[in-house]
Amino acid sequence: PSGALIQAGAQHFAYNKAGNRIEHLQRYNSLNQLIEDDDHLYAYDKRGNLVEKLHKVHKTRTQYTFNLFDQLTKVKRTDKQNRLIEGFSYSYDALNRRVSKTTYTSTPSTGSGTDLEPSTTHHYLYDDENIVAILDHNKALLATIVHDTQTDTPLSITTYNNEAKPLDDYEKHKLYTKLTDQEKLHIYQSRQQRTYYYHRAPQGHFLLSVRAPSRKHHSTYRQ
Repeated sequence: PSGALIQAGAQHFAYNKAGNRIEHLQRYNSLNQLIEDDDHLYAYDKRGNLVEKLHKVHKTRTQYTFNLFDQLTKVKRTDKQNRLIEGFSYSYDALNRRVSKTTYTSTPSTGSGTDLEPSTTHHYLYDDENIVAILDHNKALLATIVHDTQTDTPLSITTYNNEAKPLDDYEKHKLYTKLTDQEKLHIYQSRQQRTYYYHRAPQGHFLLSVRAPSRKHHSTYRQ
């Protein structure tokens, strides 16, 4: 097809007459839905949602469940013996915004592989279409986000660690015991809270700046 990308660096791309990529032995159905490639087989429901992805070699299977509004509500991964590996569930509000995500993992108590237990749940708070806060399963604050005037364009993200953690190797070191209480407090605060600031550089990259309460400001580039 005219205008299609055929090479990017060492990568080469090929297309069929409908404009679908075929360089990895991709096959498509009459609706131009991808049904097979080098690694996976794919299946869809009548509304066009991807409902299953099967690895052709390892036989791991990922199944997706959607509600009547075509919103993803569940993801389940199983191994070749059909034992559960992990899962995710999602909920939405009346404005179609995702307001929670729960991760499920296998544990010794679910060793039979027939069920999974929830390991983490995140709740999302919004200002219009932008997520402005993330809470844990107890509704304790995990992160706050400040956005630009555009949707999903964060200016800063502040993370909060509400979990009590054992002393790390640094704090076990004998030099740590010689610090003042104020210096120890700064170390503790830097582990509890950190703010990431995002700035667009002239080259079009994002300049990421990190600030912790007791540490100096430093910056790195990222795409």
